[in-house]
Amino acid sequence: MKKIDLLLIKSFLGPFVVTFFIALFVLIMQFLWKYIDDMVGKGLETMVIAELIFYASATVVPLALPIAVLLSSIMTFGGMGEHYELVALKSAGISLSRFMRPLLAVSVALAIAGYMFSNFILPRANLKFAAMLYSVTKQRPALNIKEGVFYDGIPGYVIRIGRKDPGAKTVYDIKIHDHTEDRGNVNVLLAEKGEMYTIEDGKYLIFNLQNGVRYEEPRPAPGRRPEQQEFIRMQFDSYEMVMDLSNFSFEKTDENLFRNNHRMLNAGQILALADSMRHNDAARGAAMPKDLRIYFSFLSDSNLNKPVYQPPKPAAAPVIKKADSAKTALKTTPPPKKLLPDSLKKAYQSRLLQQQKSAQNSQKTTVKKGKNTQNAIAEPVVNLGKKGTVLPPDSEALAQTKAVQPPPEPPDTTAPTAFLSSLRLPVSKQVALVQQALVSVRNVKAFTNSQTRYRQTDRKKIARMMIEFHTRIVLALSCIALFLLGASLGAIIRKGGFGMPMVMGILFFILFYICLTMGKKLTEEMVVSAFTGMWLCIFVFFPLGLFLLYKANNDSQLLDTENYLARAKDLLKEINNRLPFTRNKTKSRAVT
Repeated sequence: MKKIDLLLIKSFLGPFVVTFFIALFVLIMQFLWKYIDDMVGKGLETMVIAELIFYASATVVPLALPIAVLLSSIMTFGGMGEHYELVALKSAGISLSRFMRPLLAVSVALAIAGYMFSNFILPRANLKFAAMLYSVTKQRPALNIKEGVFYDGIPGYVIRIGRKDPGAKTVYDIKIHDHTEDRGNVNVLLAEKGEMYTIEDGKYLIFNLQNGVRYEEPRPAPGRRPEQQEFIRMQFDSYEMVMDLSNFSFEKTDENLFRNNHRMLNAGQILALADSMRHNDAARGAAMPKDLRIYFSFLSDSNLNKPVYQPPKPAAAPVIKKADSAKTALKTTPPPKKLLPDSLKKAYQSRLLQQQKSAQNSQKTTVKKGKNTQNAIAEPVVNLGKKGTVLPPDSEALAQTKAVQPPPEPPDTTAPTAFLSSLRLPVSKQVALVQQALVSVRNVKAFTNSQTRYRQTDRKKIARMMIEFHTRIVLALSCIALFLLGASLGAIIRKGGFGMPMVMGILFFILFYICLTMGKKLTEEMVVSAFTGMWLCIFVFFPLGLFLLYKANNDSQLLDTENYLARAKDLLKEINNRLPFTRNKTKSRAVT
Protein backbone atom coordinates (compact mmCIF):
# COMPACT_ATOMS: atom_id res chain seq x y z
CA MET A 1 0.00 0.00 0.00
CA LYS A 2 1.33 3.41 -0.96
CA LYS A 3 1.73 6.34 1.39
CA ILE A 4 -0.93 8.31 -0.40
CA ASP A 5 -3.41 5.51 0.25
CA LEU A 6 -2.51 5.45 3.95
CA LEU A 7 -2.87 9.22 4.10
CA LEU A 8 -6.31 9.03 2.54
CA ILE A 9 -7.46 6.25 4.87
CA LYS A 10 -6.26 8.13 7.96
CA SER A 11 -7.98 11.30 6.84
CA PHE A 12 -11.18 9.29 6.34
CA LEU A 13 -11.25 7.32 9.61
CA GLY A 14 -11.29 10.40 11.86
CA PRO A 15 -14.45 11.98 10.41
CA PHE A 16 -16.01 8.51 10.09
CA VAL A 17 -15.73 7.74 13.81
CA VAL A 18 -17.04 11.18 14.78
CA THR A 19 -19.99 11.13 12.40
CA PHE A 20 -20.81 7.52 13.32
CA PHE A 21 -21.24 8.34 17.00
CA ILE A 22 -23.12 11.52 16.15
CA ALA A 23 -25.55 9.53 14.01
CA LEU A 24 -25.81 6.89 16.72
CA PHE A 25 -26.59 9.54 19.33
CA VAL A 26 -29.28 11.13 17.15
CA LEU A 27 -30.97 7.77 16.51
CA ILE A 28 -30.84 6.87 20.22
CA MET A 29 -32.41 10.22 21.09
CA GLN A 30 -35.19 9.40 18.66
CA PHE A 31 -35.78 6.16 20.59
CA LEU A 32 -35.76 7.97 23.94
CA TRP A 33 -38.29 10.56 22.77
CA LYS A 34 -40.52 7.74 21.58
CA TYR A 35 -40.48 5.72 24.82
CA ILE A 36 -39.79 8.41 27.42
CA ASP A 37 -43.34 8.19 28.82
CA ASP A 38 -42.91 4.47 29.49
CA MET A 39 -39.65 4.98 31.40
CA VAL A 40 -40.24 8.03 33.57
CA GLY A 41 -41.76 7.69 37.03
CA LYS A 42 -41.21 3.95 37.46
CA GLY A 43 -38.19 4.01 39.73
CA LEU A 44 -35.98 2.10 37.28
CA GLU A 45 -32.40 1.49 38.28
CA THR A 46 -29.55 3.08 36.38
CA MET A 47 -28.25 -0.27 35.17
CA VAL A 48 -31.66 -1.17 33.74
CA ILE A 49 -31.83 2.08 31.76
CA ALA A 50 -28.22 1.68 30.60
CA GLU A 51 -28.87 -1.88 29.43
CA LEU A 52 -31.97 -0.78 27.54
CA ILE A 53 -30.09 2.06 25.79
CA PHE A 54 -27.22 -0.29 24.93
CA TYR A 55 -29.52 -2.75 23.19
CA ALA A 56 -31.35 0.11 21.48
CA SER A 57 -28.06 1.48 20.13
CA ALA A 58 -27.18 -1.96 18.75
CA THR A 59 -30.43 -2.04 16.77
CA VAL A 60 -29.64 1.28 14.99
CA VAL A 61 -26.03 0.47 14.07
CA PRO A 62 -26.94 -0.78 10.53
CA LEU A 63 -28.63 2.56 9.82
CA ALA A 64 -25.87 4.68 11.38
CA LEU A 65 -23.17 3.13 9.16
CA PRO A 66 -24.46 4.57 5.83
CA ILE A 67 -24.91 8.00 7.42
CA ALA A 68 -21.34 7.99 8.71
CA VAL A 69 -19.93 6.82 5.37
CA LEU A 70 -21.80 9.53 3.47
CA LEU A 71 -20.83 12.40 5.79
CA SER A 72 -17.21 11.34 6.25
CA SER A 73 -16.64 10.88 2.50
CA ILE A 74 -18.06 14.35 1.77
CA MET A 75 -15.93 15.90 4.51
CA THR A 76 -12.75 14.08 3.42
CA PHE A 77 -12.90 14.86 -0.29
CA GLY A 78 -14.37 18.31 0.29
CA GLY A 79 -11.49 19.23 2.62
CA MET A 80 -8.92 17.93 0.15
CA GLY A 81 -10.56 19.92 -2.63
CA GLU A 82 -10.66 23.03 -0.45
CA HIS A 83 -6.91 22.78 0.21
CA TYR A 84 -6.15 22.08 -3.48
CA GLU A 85 -4.87 18.59 -2.73
CA LEU A 86 -7.11 17.11 -5.41
CA VAL A 87 -5.74 19.59 -7.94
CA ALA A 88 -2.20 18.59 -7.04
CA LEU A 89 -3.01 14.91 -7.40
CA LYS A 90 -4.65 15.44 -10.77
CA SER A 91 -1.70 17.48 -11.97
CA ALA A 92 0.54 14.56 -10.95
CA GLY A 93 -1.46 12.30 -13.25
CA ILE A 94 -3.56 10.56 -10.58
CA SER A 95 -7.24 10.39 -11.50
CA LEU A 96 -10.03 10.79 -9.01
CA SER A 97 -11.17 7.19 -9.47
CA ARG A 98 -7.65 5.95 -8.66
CA PHE A 99 -7.53 8.23 -5.66
CA MET A 100 -10.86 6.85 -4.41
CA ARG A 101 -9.79 3.22 -4.72
CA PRO A 102 -8.52 2.65 -1.13
CA LEU A 103 -11.59 4.30 0.39
CA LEU A 104 -13.80 2.25 -1.91
CA ALA A 105 -12.15 -0.86 -0.46
CA VAL A 106 -12.81 0.49 3.04
CA SER A 107 -16.49 1.07 2.19
CA VAL A 108 -16.76 -2.49 0.83
CA ALA A 109 -15.25 -3.81 4.07
CA LEU A 110 -17.72 -1.71 6.07
CA ALA A 111 -20.58 -3.10 3.96
CA ILE A 112 -19.49 -6.68 4.66
CA ALA A 113 -19.07 -5.94 8.37
CA GLY A 114 -22.48 -4.27 8.45
CA TYR A 115 -24.16 -7.28 6.87
CA MET A 116 -22.44 -9.71 9.24
CA PHE A 117 -23.53 -7.55 12.16
CA SER A 118 -27.12 -7.43 10.86
CA ASN A 119 -27.28 -11.17 10.25
CA PHE A 120 -25.66 -12.52 13.41
CA ILE A 121 -25.52 -9.85 16.14
CA LEU A 122 -28.62 -7.80 15.34
CA PRO A 123 -31.15 -10.68 15.88
CA ARG A 124 -29.75 -11.29 19.36
CA ALA A 125 -29.78 -7.57 20.15
CA ASN A 126 -33.37 -7.29 18.92
CA LEU A 127 -34.39 -10.17 21.17
CA LYS A 128 -32.76 -8.62 24.25
CA PHE A 129 -34.14 -5.18 23.41
CA ALA A 130 -37.71 -6.45 22.89
CA ALA A 131 -37.73 -8.37 26.18
CA MET A 132 -36.23 -5.45 28.11
CA LEU A 133 -38.56 -2.88 26.55
CA TYR A 134 -41.61 -5.03 27.31
CA SER A 135 -40.50 -5.36 30.92
CA VAL A 136 -40.04 -1.59 31.23
CA THR A 137 -43.40 -0.73 29.65
CA LYS A 138 -45.24 -3.21 31.91
CA GLN A 139 -43.46 -2.00 35.03
CA ARG A 140 -45.76 -0.33 37.57
CA PRO A 141 -45.11 3.32 38.44
CA ALA A 142 -43.03 3.92 41.54
CA LEU A 143 -44.74 4.35 44.87
CA ASN A 144 -45.73 8.01 44.97
CA ILE A 145 -48.46 8.84 47.50
CA LYS A 146 -49.27 12.55 47.31
CA GLU A 147 -51.11 14.69 49.83
CA GLY A 148 -54.87 14.93 49.43
CA VAL A 149 -55.01 12.51 46.47
CA PHE A 150 -56.44 8.98 46.45
CA TYR A 151 -53.67 6.58 45.41
CA ASP A 152 -54.66 3.21 43.90
CA GLY A 153 -51.25 2.03 42.69
CA ILE A 154 -51.06 -0.76 45.26
CA PRO A 155 -53.29 -3.69 44.21
CA GLY A 156 -56.24 -4.11 46.57
CA TYR A 157 -55.87 -0.78 48.41
CA VAL A 158 -56.87 2.85 47.96
CA ILE A 159 -54.91 5.25 50.19
CA ARG A 160 -55.44 8.91 50.97
CA ILE A 161 -53.11 10.99 53.13
CA GLY A 162 -54.05 14.47 54.24
CA ARG A 163 -50.55 15.73 55.10
CA LYS A 164 -46.94 14.53 55.21
CA ASP A 165 -44.02 15.89 57.15
CA PRO A 166 -41.29 16.85 54.66
CA GLY A 167 -38.28 14.58 54.96
CA ALA A 168 -39.91 12.39 57.64
CA LYS A 169 -42.01 9.25 57.86
CA THR A 170 -44.92 10.81 59.75
CA VAL A 171 -48.24 11.20 57.95
CA TYR A 172 -51.57 12.66 59.10
CA ASP A 173 -55.27 12.23 58.37
CA ILE A 174 -54.99 8.72 56.90
CA LYS A 175 -57.79 6.89 55.12
CA ILE A 176 -57.34 3.38 53.70
CA HIS A 177 -59.94 1.38 51.74
CA ASP A 178 -59.29 -2.37 51.76
CA HIS A 179 -60.50 -3.99 48.49
CA THR A 180 -58.64 -7.27 48.81
CA GLU A 181 -61.92 -9.22 49.01
CA ASP A 182 -63.42 -7.51 45.92
CA ARG A 183 -66.64 -6.57 47.76
CA GLY A 184 -66.51 -2.79 47.44
CA ASN A 185 -66.08 -0.27 50.27
CA VAL A 186 -66.91 -2.68 53.09
CA ASN A 187 -63.58 -2.31 54.94
CA VAL A 188 -62.44 1.24 55.71
CA LEU A 189 -59.72 2.36 58.12
CA LEU A 190 -59.33 5.92 59.49
CA ALA A 191 -56.44 7.21 61.61
CA GLU A 192 -55.30 10.58 62.90
CA LYS A 193 -51.60 10.01 62.25
CA GLY A 194 -48.98 7.35 61.73
CA GLU A 195 -45.68 6.38 60.15
CA MET A 196 -45.17 5.09 56.62
CA TYR A 197 -41.97 3.32 55.49
CA THR A 198 -40.73 0.32 53.49
CA ILE A 199 -38.68 -2.70 54.53
CA GLU A 200 -36.63 -5.42 52.80
CA ASP A 201 -35.50 -3.22 49.92
CA GLY A 202 -38.95 -1.90 49.18
CA LYS A 203 -40.78 -5.23 49.11
CA TYR A 204 -43.26 -4.27 51.85
CA LEU A 205 -44.95 -1.01 52.89
CA ILE A 206 -45.58 -0.58 56.64
CA PHE A 207 -48.20 1.68 58.21
CA ASN A 208 -47.96 2.21 62.00
CA LEU A 209 -51.26 3.97 62.69
CA GLN A 210 -52.40 5.68 65.89
CA ASN A 211 -55.77 6.82 67.26
CA GLY A 212 -58.05 5.44 64.62
CA VAL A 213 -61.10 3.36 63.91
CA ARG A 214 -61.86 0.55 61.50
CA TYR A 215 -65.28 -0.13 59.94
CA GLU A 216 -66.04 -3.53 58.42
CA GLU A 217 -69.09 -5.29 57.04
CA PRO A 218 -68.58 -9.09 57.20
CA ARG A 219 -69.96 -11.39 54.59
CA PRO A 220 -73.73 -11.83 55.01
CA ALA A 221 -74.69 -15.03 56.79
CA PRO A 222 -77.12 -17.28 54.91
CA GLY A 223 -80.73 -17.11 56.08
CA ARG A 224 -80.50 -13.72 57.76
CA ARG A 225 -82.47 -10.66 56.76
CA PRO A 226 -80.55 -7.48 55.80
CA GLU A 227 -81.41 -5.76 59.07
CA GLN A 228 -79.93 -8.73 60.98
CA GLN A 229 -76.49 -8.58 59.31
CA GLU A 230 -73.44 -7.79 61.43
CA PHE A 231 -71.42 -4.57 61.37
CA ILE A 232 -68.00 -4.28 63.03
CA ARG A 233 -66.50 -1.08 64.37
CA MET A 234 -63.08 -1.34 66.00
CA GLN A 235 -61.29 1.55 67.69
CA PHE A 236 -57.55 1.32 68.28
CA ASP A 237 -54.71 3.27 69.78
CA SER A 238 -52.05 1.55 67.65
CA TYR A 239 -52.46 -0.54 64.53
CA GLU A 240 -49.86 -1.95 62.12
CA MET A 241 -50.74 -2.64 58.51
CA VAL A 242 -48.43 -4.40 56.01
CA MET A 243 -48.86 -4.11 52.23
CA ASP A 244 -47.07 -6.24 49.65
CA LEU A 245 -45.06 -4.25 47.08
CA SER A 246 -43.64 -7.21 45.16
CA ASN A 247 -45.46 -6.04 42.03
CA PHE A 248 -43.30 -2.90 42.03
CA SER A 249 -40.05 -4.84 41.70
CA PHE A 250 -38.56 -5.00 38.22
CA GLU A 251 -38.71 -8.45 36.61
CA LYS A 252 -37.33 -9.32 33.21
CA THR A 253 -39.69 -10.92 30.73
CA ASP A 254 -38.93 -14.36 29.35
CA GLU A 255 -37.11 -13.98 26.04
CA ASN A 256 -38.74 -17.08 24.59
CA LEU A 257 -41.95 -15.10 24.13
CA PHE A 258 -40.28 -13.07 21.35
CA ARG A 259 -37.98 -15.69 19.88
CA ASN A 260 -40.23 -16.57 16.92
CA ASN A 261 -40.48 -13.00 15.64
CA HIS A 262 -38.87 -12.46 12.23
CA ARG A 263 -36.66 -9.64 13.57
CA MET A 264 -35.02 -12.17 15.91
CA LEU A 265 -34.02 -14.55 13.09
CA ASN A 266 -31.06 -14.62 10.74
CA ALA A 267 -31.33 -14.65 6.95
CA GLY A 268 -31.50 -18.44 6.58
CA GLN A 269 -34.19 -18.80 9.23
CA ILE A 270 -36.23 -15.99 7.66
CA LEU A 271 -36.16 -17.66 4.24
CA ALA A 272 -37.09 -21.06 5.70
CA LEU A 273 -40.00 -19.61 7.68
CA ALA A 274 -41.25 -17.60 4.69
CA ASP A 275 -41.11 -20.68 2.45
CA SER A 276 -43.08 -22.70 5.00
CA MET A 277 -45.75 -20.00 5.23
CA ARG A 278 -46.01 -19.83 1.42
CA HIS A 279 -46.54 -23.60 1.32
CA ASN A 280 -49.27 -23.37 3.98
CA ASP A 281 -50.94 -20.51 2.11
CA ALA A 282 -50.96 -22.49 -1.13
CA ALA A 283 -52.38 -25.54 0.66
CA ARG A 284 -55.11 -23.41 2.24
CA GLY A 285 -56.04 -21.95 -1.14
CA ALA A 286 -56.14 -25.39 -2.78
CA ALA A 287 -58.39 -26.76 -0.03
CA MET A 288 -60.98 -23.98 -0.27
CA PRO A 289 -63.04 -25.49 -3.16
CA LYS A 290 -63.17 -28.83 -1.39
CA ASP A 291 -64.17 -27.22 1.92
CA LEU A 292 -66.94 -25.27 0.19
CA ARG A 293 -68.65 -28.48 -1.00
CA ILE A 294 -70.08 -29.08 2.46
CA TYR A 295 -72.33 -26.05 1.93
CA PHE A 296 -73.55 -27.35 -1.48
CA SER A 297 -74.84 -30.90 -1.08
CA PHE A 298 -76.04 -31.02 -4.69
CA LEU A 299 -72.41 -30.61 -5.83
CA SER A 300 -71.27 -33.87 -4.21
CA ASP A 301 -69.70 -36.47 -6.46
CA SER A 302 -72.56 -38.96 -5.97
CA ASN A 303 -75.20 -36.43 -6.99
CA LEU A 304 -73.22 -35.07 -9.93
CA ASN A 305 -73.16 -38.52 -11.55
CA LYS A 306 -76.96 -38.92 -11.42
CA PRO A 307 -79.12 -37.80 -14.40
CA VAL A 308 -81.84 -35.22 -13.90
CA TYR A 309 -84.67 -37.68 -14.84
CA GLN A 310 -84.69 -41.49 -14.86
CA PRO A 311 -87.76 -43.10 -16.53
CA PRO A 312 -89.04 -46.25 -14.79
CA LYS A 313 -88.07 -49.57 -16.32
CA PRO A 314 -91.06 -51.93 -17.09
CA ALA A 315 -90.85 -55.39 -15.58
CA ALA A 316 -90.54 -58.15 -18.17
CA ALA A 317 -92.86 -61.17 -17.95
CA PRO A 318 -91.24 -64.54 -17.41
CA VAL A 319 -93.17 -65.98 -20.42
CA ILE A 320 -91.45 -63.49 -22.72
CA LYS A 321 -88.12 -64.71 -21.48
CA LYS A 322 -89.21 -68.23 -22.30
CA ALA A 323 -90.30 -67.11 -25.73
CA ASP A 324 -86.91 -65.60 -26.33
CA SER A 325 -85.29 -68.84 -25.25
CA ALA A 326 -87.60 -70.76 -27.53
CA LYS A 327 -86.74 -68.49 -30.45
CA THR A 328 -83.05 -69.00 -29.77
CA ALA A 329 -83.55 -72.73 -29.59
CA LEU A 330 -85.41 -72.64 -32.89
CA LYS A 331 -82.47 -70.99 -34.59
CA THR A 332 -80.00 -73.49 -33.24
CA THR A 333 -82.13 -76.69 -33.71
CA PRO A 334 -81.52 -78.60 -36.95
CA PRO A 335 -84.51 -78.89 -39.30
CA PRO A 336 -86.80 -81.86 -38.54
CA LYS A 337 -87.49 -84.75 -40.81
CA LYS A 338 -90.37 -84.52 -43.23
CA LEU A 339 -93.09 -86.71 -41.64
CA LEU A 340 -96.12 -84.84 -43.12
CA PRO A 341 -97.39 -84.74 -46.68
CA ASP A 342 -97.40 -81.42 -48.51
CA SER A 343 -101.17 -80.87 -48.16
CA LEU A 344 -101.08 -81.21 -44.38
CA LYS A 345 -97.97 -79.05 -44.20
CA LYS A 346 -99.71 -76.19 -46.03
CA ALA A 347 -102.75 -76.49 -43.74
CA TYR A 348 -100.49 -76.36 -40.70
CA GLN A 349 -98.68 -73.23 -41.95
CA SER A 350 -101.96 -71.42 -42.69
CA ARG A 351 -103.20 -72.23 -39.21
CA LEU A 352 -100.00 -70.79 -37.70
CA LEU A 353 -100.47 -67.54 -39.65
CA GLN A 354 -104.04 -67.22 -38.38
CA GLN A 355 -102.90 -67.72 -34.79
CA GLN A 356 -100.22 -65.03 -35.17
CA LYS A 357 -102.72 -62.52 -36.59
CA SER A 358 -105.20 -63.22 -33.82
CA ALA A 359 -102.45 -62.74 -31.20
CA GLN A 360 -101.43 -59.38 -32.69
CA ASN A 361 -105.01 -58.13 -32.84
CA SER A 362 -105.78 -59.08 -29.26
CA GLN A 363 -105.71 -56.22 -26.69
CA LYS A 364 -104.72 -58.32 -23.75
CA THR A 365 -101.57 -56.99 -21.94
CA THR A 366 -101.20 -59.69 -19.32
CA VAL A 367 -99.88 -63.15 -19.66
CA LYS A 368 -101.52 -65.98 -17.78
CA LYS A 369 -99.02 -68.18 -16.03
CA GLY A 370 -101.12 -71.32 -15.76
CA LYS A 371 -100.28 -74.90 -15.66
CA ASN A 372 -101.78 -75.49 -19.08
CA THR A 373 -99.49 -72.91 -20.68
CA GLN A 374 -96.43 -74.53 -19.22
CA ASN A 375 -97.58 -77.94 -20.35
CA ALA A 376 -98.30 -76.60 -23.80
CA ILE A 377 -94.79 -75.27 -24.12
CA ALA A 378 -93.15 -78.37 -22.74
CA GLU A 379 -95.30 -80.97 -24.58
CA PRO A 380 -93.26 -82.38 -27.54
CA VAL A 381 -96.11 -84.05 -29.57
CA VAL A 382 -99.36 -82.49 -30.82
CA ASN A 383 -102.14 -84.53 -32.41
CA LEU A 384 -103.93 -82.76 -35.29
CA GLY A 385 -106.72 -85.34 -35.66
CA LYS A 386 -105.01 -87.87 -37.81
CA LYS A 387 -103.20 -90.82 -36.49
CA GLY A 388 -99.46 -90.88 -37.00
CA THR A 389 -99.08 -87.15 -37.64
CA VAL A 390 -96.20 -85.61 -35.65
CA LEU A 391 -95.23 -81.87 -35.44
CA PRO A 392 -91.84 -80.56 -34.45
CA PRO A 393 -91.71 -79.81 -30.74
CA ASP A 394 -89.93 -76.46 -31.20
CA SER A 395 -92.43 -75.28 -33.77
CA GLU A 396 -95.32 -76.03 -31.47
CA ALA A 397 -93.61 -74.19 -28.56
CA LEU A 398 -92.94 -71.20 -30.80
CA ALA A 399 -96.57 -71.11 -31.89
CA GLN A 400 -97.81 -71.35 -28.30
CA THR A 401 -95.45 -68.55 -27.02
CA LYS A 402 -96.36 -66.27 -29.92
CA ALA A 403 -99.99 -66.82 -29.13
CA VAL A 404 -99.54 -65.65 -25.50
CA GLN A 405 -96.91 -62.88 -26.16
CA PRO A 406 -98.32 -59.43 -25.15
CA PRO A 407 -98.23 -56.56 -27.60
CA PRO A 408 -95.48 -53.88 -27.09
CA GLU A 409 -96.39 -51.12 -24.65
CA PRO A 410 -96.53 -47.54 -25.96
CA PRO A 411 -93.87 -45.12 -24.57
CA ASP A 412 -94.79 -43.37 -21.34
CA THR A 413 -94.87 -39.64 -22.07
CA THR A 414 -96.32 -38.62 -18.73
CA ALA A 415 -93.16 -39.32 -16.64
CA PRO A 416 -91.34 -35.97 -17.39
CA THR A 417 -94.58 -34.12 -16.75
CA ALA A 418 -94.93 -35.85 -13.41
CA PHE A 419 -91.32 -34.93 -12.59
CA LEU A 420 -91.94 -31.26 -13.38
CA SER A 421 -95.17 -31.24 -11.41
CA SER A 422 -93.31 -32.66 -8.40
CA LEU A 423 -91.22 -29.47 -8.29
CA ARG A 424 -94.29 -27.42 -7.41
CA LEU A 425 -93.97 -27.53 -3.62
CA PRO A 426 -96.26 -26.00 -1.04
CA VAL A 427 -95.56 -22.42 0.04
CA SER A 428 -94.31 -23.46 3.48
CA LYS A 429 -91.72 -25.78 1.96
CA GLN A 430 -90.69 -23.11 -0.55
CA VAL A 431 -90.12 -20.60 2.29
CA ALA A 432 -88.12 -23.19 4.22
CA LEU A 433 -85.97 -23.90 1.16
CA VAL A 434 -85.33 -20.18 0.61
CA GLN A 435 -84.33 -19.72 4.24
CA GLN A 436 -82.04 -22.72 4.04
CA ALA A 437 -80.46 -21.29 0.89
CA LEU A 438 -79.91 -17.93 2.60
CA VAL A 439 -78.26 -19.63 5.56
CA SER A 440 -75.99 -21.55 3.19
CA VAL A 441 -75.05 -18.34 1.37
CA ARG A 442 -74.24 -16.60 4.65
CA ASN A 443 -72.12 -19.54 5.77
CA VAL A 444 -70.25 -19.56 2.47
CA LYS A 445 -69.67 -15.81 2.69
CA ALA A 446 -68.39 -16.04 6.27
CA PHE A 447 -66.15 -18.97 5.37
CA THR A 448 -64.64 -17.27 2.33
CA ASN A 449 -64.14 -14.00 4.23
CA SER A 450 -62.37 -15.76 7.09
CA GLN A 451 -60.16 -17.74 4.73
CA THR A 452 -59.37 -14.57 2.78
CA ARG A 453 -58.41 -12.75 5.98
CA TYR A 454 -56.20 -15.62 7.08
CA ARG A 455 -54.44 -15.72 3.74
CA GLN A 456 -54.11 -11.93 3.66
CA THR A 457 -52.58 -11.95 7.15
CA ASP A 458 -50.13 -14.70 6.19
CA ARG A 459 -49.10 -12.83 3.05
CA LYS A 460 -48.48 -9.65 5.02
CA LYS A 461 -46.36 -11.62 7.48
CA ILE A 462 -44.36 -13.03 4.57
CA ALA A 463 -43.97 -9.50 3.17
CA ARG A 464 -42.63 -8.24 6.52
CA MET A 465 -40.20 -11.15 6.67
CA MET A 466 -38.88 -10.41 3.20
CA ILE A 467 -38.64 -6.70 4.10
CA GLU A 468 -36.41 -7.60 7.03
CA PHE A 469 -34.34 -9.93 4.84
CA HIS A 470 -33.78 -7.37 2.06
CA THR A 471 -33.29 -4.43 4.46
CA ARG A 472 -30.19 -6.04 5.93
CA ILE A 473 -28.66 -6.44 2.48
CA VAL A 474 -29.73 -3.00 1.24
CA LEU A 475 -28.35 -1.13 4.26
CA ALA A 476 -25.03 -2.92 3.80
CA LEU A 477 -24.84 -2.11 0.08
CA SER A 478 -25.90 1.48 0.74
CA CYS A 479 -22.48 2.05 2.32
CA ILE A 480 -20.93 1.60 -1.15
CA ALA A 481 -23.60 3.60 -3.00
CA LEU A 482 -23.48 6.51 -0.54
CA PHE A 483 -19.68 6.51 -0.55
CA LEU A 484 -19.66 7.03 -4.32
CA LEU A 485 -22.23 9.78 -3.88
CA GLY A 486 -20.40 11.46 -0.99
CA ALA A 487 -16.92 11.30 -2.52
CA SER A 488 -18.18 12.76 -5.79
CA LEU A 489 -20.09 15.53 -3.98
CA GLY A 490 -17.03 16.39 -1.89
CA ALA A 491 -14.84 16.63 -4.97
CA ILE A 492 -17.41 18.87 -6.68
CA ILE A 493 -18.32 21.28 -3.84
CA ARG A 494 -14.70 21.46 -2.52
CA LYS A 495 -15.74 22.42 1.00
CA GLY A 496 -14.58 20.69 4.19
CA GLY A 497 -15.57 20.77 7.84
CA PHE A 498 -19.06 20.44 9.35
CA GLY A 499 -20.72 23.22 7.38
CA MET A 500 -21.63 22.68 3.75
CA PRO A 501 -20.67 18.95 3.73
CA MET A 502 -22.96 18.26 6.70
CA VAL A 503 -25.88 20.06 5.06
CA MET A 504 -25.44 18.26 1.74
CA GLY A 505 -24.96 14.90 3.44
CA ILE A 506 -28.07 15.23 5.61
CA LEU A 507 -30.10 16.37 2.59
CA PHE A 508 -29.12 13.34 0.51
CA PHE A 509 -29.57 10.94 3.41
CA ILE A 510 -33.09 12.28 4.00
CA LEU A 511 -33.84 11.55 0.35
CA PHE A 512 -32.32 8.08 0.76
CA TYR A 513 -34.40 7.39 3.88
CA ILE A 514 -37.59 8.63 2.20
CA CYS A 515 -36.94 6.31 -0.73
CA LEU A 516 -36.27 3.40 1.64
CA THR A 517 -39.42 4.08 3.69
CA MET A 518 -41.56 4.48 0.57
CA GLY A 519 -40.38 1.12 -0.76
CA LYS A 520 -41.09 -0.47 2.62
CA LYS A 521 -44.64 0.90 2.72
CA LEU A 522 -45.34 -0.22 -0.85
CA THR A 523 -44.11 -3.70 0.02
CA GLU A 524 -46.20 -3.89 3.20
CA GLU A 525 -49.29 -2.96 1.21
CA MET A 526 -48.27 -5.62 -1.36
CA VAL A 527 -48.28 -3.08 -4.18
CA VAL A 528 -44.81 -4.19 -5.32
CA SER A 529 -42.62 -7.16 -4.51
CA ALA A 530 -40.18 -7.08 -1.61
CA PHE A 531 -37.19 -7.03 -3.94
CA THR A 532 -38.49 -4.08 -5.98
CA GLY A 533 -39.61 -2.06 -2.97
CA MET A 534 -36.53 -2.50 -0.80
CA TRP A 535 -33.96 -2.21 -3.59
CA LEU A 536 -35.55 0.96 -4.98
CA CYS A 537 -33.13 3.22 -3.09
CA ILE A 538 -30.13 1.28 -4.45
CA PHE A 539 -31.51 1.51 -8.00
CA VAL A 540 -31.82 5.29 -7.57
CA PHE A 541 -28.68 6.29 -5.64
CA PHE A 542 -26.12 3.94 -7.17
CA PRO A 543 -26.56 5.36 -10.72
CA LEU A 544 -26.68 8.86 -9.20
CA GLY A 545 -23.34 8.24 -7.51
CA LEU A 546 -21.81 7.00 -10.77
CA PHE A 547 -23.13 10.07 -12.60
CA LEU A 548 -21.64 12.45 -10.01
CA LEU A 549 -18.36 10.52 -10.14
CA TYR A 550 -18.27 11.03 -13.91
CA LYS A 551 -18.90 14.76 -13.44
CA ALA A 552 -16.23 15.03 -10.75
CA ASN A 553 -13.70 13.21 -12.93
CA ASN A 554 -14.27 15.77 -15.68
CA ASP A 555 -13.99 18.76 -13.29
CA SER A 556 -17.62 19.65 -13.82
CA GLN A 557 -18.99 22.79 -12.16
CA LEU A 558 -22.18 21.01 -11.28
CA LEU A 559 -22.58 22.51 -7.80
CA ASP A 560 -20.60 25.71 -8.26
CA THR A 561 -22.84 28.53 -7.01
CA GLU A 562 -20.87 31.23 -8.79
CA ASN A 563 -21.44 29.49 -12.10
CA TYR A 564 -25.18 29.32 -11.51
CA LEU A 565 -25.28 32.98 -10.39
CA ALA A 566 -23.49 34.07 -13.56
CA ARG A 567 -25.92 32.11 -15.70
CA ALA A 568 -28.85 33.61 -13.82
CA LYS A 569 -27.53 37.13 -14.44
CA ASP A 570 -27.14 36.42 -18.15
CA LEU A 571 -30.68 35.05 -18.27
CA LEU A 572 -32.12 38.12 -16.56
CA LYS A 573 -30.23 40.42 -18.93
CA GLU A 574 -31.62 38.53 -21.92
CA ILE A 575 -35.15 38.80 -20.53
CA ASN A 576 -34.76 42.54 -19.98
CA ASN A 577 -33.58 43.01 -23.55
CA ARG A 578 -36.62 41.19 -24.93
CA LEU A 579 -39.23 43.15 -22.97
CA PRO A 580 -40.80 46.04 -25.03
CA PHE A 581 -40.62 48.78 -22.40
CA THR A 582 -36.99 48.03 -21.56
CA ARG A 583 -36.13 47.87 -25.28
CA ASN A 584 -37.35 51.48 -25.79
CA LYS A 585 -35.20 52.68 -22.90
CA THR A 586 -32.12 51.08 -24.36
CA LYS A 587 -32.83 52.64 -27.79
CA SER A 588 -33.30 56.12 -26.28
CA ARG A 589 -30.04 55.77 -24.42
CA ALA A 590 -28.32 54.77 -27.64
CA VAL A 591 -29.73 57.84 -29.49
CA THR A 592 -28.64 60.26 -26.80
